[in-house]
Amino acid sequence: MPQTRPPFRDAIPALLVCVAATALWLALRTAGPLKPEVFFGWLCLLLVAATVAAIAQAAFATGGAAVLRGFLVLCTATLMLVAAAALAGRYLGILETLRVATIFLLWLCFCSAMAWVLRGLGPATANAISLTIATLLIASPVIAIPLVRAAGSTWQSRFVELIRNTCPFLAVVDAVRPAMKIDWTHLPRMYEWSGLGQDIPMLLPNAWVSVGIYAVVSCGLIAGNLLVKKVRSTENA
Repeated sequence: MPQTRPPFRDAIPALLVCVAATALWLALRTAGPLKPEVFFGWLCLLLVAATVAAIAQAAFATGGAAVLRGFLVLCTATLMLVAAAALAGRYLGILETLRVATIFLLWLCFCSAMAWVLRGLGPATANAISLTIATLLIASPVIAIPLVRAAGSTWQSRFVELIRNTCPFLAVVDAVRPAMKIDWTHLPRMYEWSGLGQDIPMLLPNAWVSVGIYAVVSCGLIAGNLLVKKVRSTENA
């Protein structure tokens, strides 16, 4: 008889993310109230950890129900942590917190959908490809700079638009305003690592545009995968 995966195992990625993020938060707070830049850095680290967990959970889960269950647990735990830290520390108001939470939710949905669609290549391969794509998008303001600089004026503006509307960190920078005004180019090392907003003109994105992109791509991936599975099951019937 095949062994079934215990349902509680789907909550393990969420548990690990929350324990690590809470421990880091408590360690940072021991020195006193956090500066806005430090709180923003904590948000970014939480987003990265949740991204890794969402992709791994979707890639290695057994069946669509397990993927959905793990995604819901991870998102619920992560968003509760974001809300608790933002509101209890009075870093963000309710509206800013909702914007940040929406970015987290749709970004994690995109990452989970991507890993789920690629599961046909094998769990390890799906995990590796999804992590690579997510990393490229997260780090695009830094790692894409050589490509942006090498592009002509027309293509440079298009690359900059792509970066500003798909990088979740930039969306979070916009989402926390006006409660927090984070100057992207003056975050630690950003002035050295990224030319965006300095010698390469770039405005901050509208966070809702980024949310819309994540939502549309996620829906497209899920619908396309379900359609392919339905066609294959019909052909095999």
